[in-house]
Amino acid sequence: MSTFVFVYPKHIWEKVDNPRAYKGTDTTIGCGPYRFLSYDQASQTSHYQAVDNHFRGKPTIDYISVRSFATHAALVMALKNGEIDAVYDYGNPLEAGVVGVLQGVASVEVGTSGDPGNYQLSFGFKTDPSRDIAFRRAVKYALNYPLMASTIGGYHGAVAGGGIIAPPNRGFRADMPPLRQDKEKAGQLLDGAGYVDRDHDGFRELPNGQPLEVAVTIRFGAAQKPVYLRLFEILQRDLQDIGVRVRLDGSVNNESLWSKRTAVDRDYELYLGFTNAGIASYDSAAYTLVSVAAGGWEPATYQNMKLLFGNCWLRGITRSMTGRCTFSSSSMTNWCQALRCAGIRYSIRIAPTDLTAGFIISAGVSSIIRLGIK
Repeated sequence: MSTFVFVYPKHIWEKVDNPRAYKGTDTTIGCGPYRFLSYDQASQTSHYQAVDNHFRGKPTIDYISVRSFATHAALVMALKNGEIDAVYDYGNPLEAGVVGVLQGVASVEVGTSGDPGNYQLSFGFKTDPSRDIAFRRAVKYALNYPLMASTIGGYHGAVAGGGIIAPPNRGFRADMPPLRQDKEKAGQLLDGAGYVDRDHDGFRELPNGQPLEVAVTIRFGAAQKPVYLRLFEILQRDLQDIGVRVRLDGSVNNESLWSKRTAVDRDYELYLGFTNAGIASYDSAAYTLVSVAAGGWEPATYQNMKLLFGNCWLRGITRSMTGRCTFSSSSMTNWCQALRCAGIRYSIRIAPTDLTAGFIISAGVSSIIRLGIK
């Protein structure tokens, strides 16, 4: 829980009535190994100087400049041209289409990673139709997984198996059946649940006869927006092919509104987002499915954790929250099996299989259709 606790210097903030609006120069105080020097708005570059008397010793590098880029293409070109020395982008793996730019560049060694992160499609549990398991299963069968995987991973892309535990984490099962598209089955599921086209306009209505239109919220951020928009277009086309009208959630046009919808109110219907690789492990993957009481960082909306996982979940979450994840072989097997069952019932995973890129799409209890390394 320390992630959500912040320590502020009393001598600065005790007399500030509106912290969000305060712009004094002393707001940049910190305890890190570098001190802030200046910021150039035009070039989006900030400059820092090493703290000579830092408690862990003086850093090896005296000065650091941090430059922001609007797109991955611009960032990669800057690296290729020697304008920058290193790249760091938390929770935003490079687009598959730009990696090739660095191939053959003498000053750049292209590395690989087994699972740098997970794209995911999450279903909200606060409104229909996304809280209806028949609808979620229909979406699972409607999607073109090979196209989604290649959109994210390029030629490294490969359709993943079921479940929500990502490789190379403990509990991952490489022998899970691969996800597959079956639009006929998707249509049958919708028909059986009462989603039918009553007015013969090519689109289905809700079981109560009201119009059916699903809003898709995408993760906010300029760098990865092109990928999310391409995934949305695939999702939109596939669902329209089975008679489900889909629109892009246009109300989320800044980071504050995105955070409010996905992490505070959690009132989205379908959400195309991203989960860091470490969360898709046996001891934390359920955070993407079940909404933990307070301060949760994942956009999960399902509430009844005991109904979903039983005592296995309760033991696991207690150990995870207290940092004592000491599962025995048998209890870990049960825990992972519970996660896999939840994944099969509520979640879907799509993945690049080559160990050069790792991503997910999830569709399950909060819901997960996961795009990740197979």
